[in-house]
Amino acid sequence: MTDTPPSPTSAPPGEFSRNELIAIYLLATALLVGITWRYLRDAHIFQKGPQVVRGTRDAALQVDLNKASVEDLILLPMIGESRAKKIIEHRERHGDFISVDDLRAVEGINRAVVEAVKGLVTVGPSPGESAVSK
Repeated sequence: MTDTPPSPTSAPPGEFSRNELIAIYLLATALLVGITWRYLRDAHIFQKGPQVVRGTRDAALQVDLNKASVEDLILLPMIGESRAKKIIEHRERHGDFISVDDLRAVEGINRAVVEAVKGLVTVGPSPGESAVSK
């Protein structure tokens, strides 16, 4: 009987060969990627958030600039907490807004911001309405 040397792809008994290790690695990686993708998909990471209706007179949201709080104002497009605070500071220093275009006088608010919120804001609700009406 002649002893034949083991082939490079075979491993001693109880150990995996190089090719088997590569296959296990690829399967484990594919499984991990699949589980991660499913988790992210189910966590709604890839879905868009709620959309605000822009530029319509019949908007679902109307914010009165003269009565709105910071929380009300940040619901508007292009208005974050910083701009909302500046709007309120301006209102407290200079009095109520007469028109929506008066927003241009607020530091950090340009024409694009005014145009983005124009259909969503008012400067004086009808009697009996709140700062945010639906």
